[in-house]
Amino acid sequence: MIRRRKQRDDRKEIKDNLVEQYTKVERTFSRFCKWISLWTDRILFSQKYGKIVALLLAMFVYAVINISDDASSLFETRQVYTFYSQPVTVLVNDETYEVSGIPETVDVQLQGDINDLQMIRQQNNLSVVADLRQLGEGRSDIQLEVQNIPSRVDAFIESGNVNVVLKKKVVQTFTLGYDYVNLSQMDATYDLGEPQFVNDTVNVRASEDTLKQVSYVKALIDVSGVSGDFETDAPLAAYDKNGEKLDVDIIPEVMHVKVSVTQPKKTVPIQIVAVGTMEDGLAIGSCTASLEEITLYGKQSELDKINKIEVSLPVSGINSDRTLHMPITLPSGVTSANATEITLQVTVSEQTSQTFENIAIKRVNQSEVYTDDQVQFDVDHVNVTVYGSKEMLQNIDKEDIMVSADLKGIKESGKNKVTLTVSGTNRLVEYHLETTEINVTISK
Repeated sequence: MIRRRKQRDDRKEIKDNLVEQYTKVERTFSRFCKWISLWTDRILFSQKYGKIVALLLAMFVYAVINISDDASSLFETRQVYTFYSQPVTVLVNDETYEVSGIPETVDVQLQGDINDLQMIRQQNNLSVVADLRQLGEGRSDIQLEVQNIPSRVDAFIESGNVNVVLKKKVVQTFTLGYDYVNLSQMDATYDLGEPQFVNDTVNVRASEDTLKQVSYVKALIDVSGVSGDFETDAPLAAYDKNGEKLDVDIIPEVMHVKVSVTQPKKTVPIQIVAVGTMEDGLAIGSCTASLEEITLYGKQSELDKINKIEVSLPVSGINSDRTLHMPITLPSGVTSANATEITLQVTVSEQTSQTFENIAIKRVNQSEVYTDDQVQFDVDHVNVTVYGSKEMLQNIDKEDIMVSADLKGIKESGKNKVTLTVSGTNRLVEYHLETTEINVTISK
């Protein structure tokens, strides 16, 4: 009980102390405010100090109203912004001089008020200029200029000082070549003829050093989507020996050209050729193809070389009747055909054979230096045995078989051994020679 009474007395004492301290602070603050108020009244309403106060207020109002640009700059927020890869515009008589040493692009650093920088970015009309109009032939040092920015914005170019070289241009005549471009966008069945230009030569204007690098000038003829004869104005370009394009003046810049477009085609027979060896005692009885001929498209010069298209029939794994779908492989120079696959109906029969006697030996690649009388074979005819099904053999005659002796490279007089080869119009049977080598005597 005594302890609780003591705690209440302690709390009351602390409270009284806090009230006393607060009262002292309040009196002090009140006296300070009265003192400030008293001196303010003395200054503002005193004739002695009133004139000084009025003068200070007038000077402040004047400064606010008539603040200059220099003074306002004290309150500006200046920033730095870099404009990267700005193209350099060259001012020069480009018909007279060839320019080197000027960078294509530079980085421009601007420093100024944030509002000015923002305006330049939005308008996007900043330009970097190399003014060479007052320079003559030779080497000179110039300063790149930044234009279309406010005068209060400072510009800095890291590579602003450049060493520029001006060389006088001369003119040289070149024969005009050509390239067809965008060939992949033209139907492959069409063939492009030789272009007919209004003029076969053009003038190239550049410095003597650059002209020495020019290897050829070409017209770039766009053939995308063409399907018939056409005319166009083809742009011209000059190249060095490595095929790199050169920066020169070509007069004229384009050349009018006429191009004939054709669609060469040729229809040739399809021949089925057996590849591999069938099991013993078996042979192809018949082979019926879904196509007997095919139409080819390509350059006429390439089509003229083609007389037939061969389709391979792999017989090694065939021991019963089959239906096969075989791809058609187009020879080099043929761009397309009216078919890419052929279906073969194959039957299998027993193998038999038939010998054809006295097949004449044909001379191949005989040198024009010798006549037939100077080149003597020890035998002129040989026997050929043909293995195949009965159905196939009954349709083969002696005229369908060819035996050849290749005389290429035989030039010395005397006896020479020559290997014989045999083939036939039917490529689904096997041909075997009774003799594979013969002696050839060359006499002078």
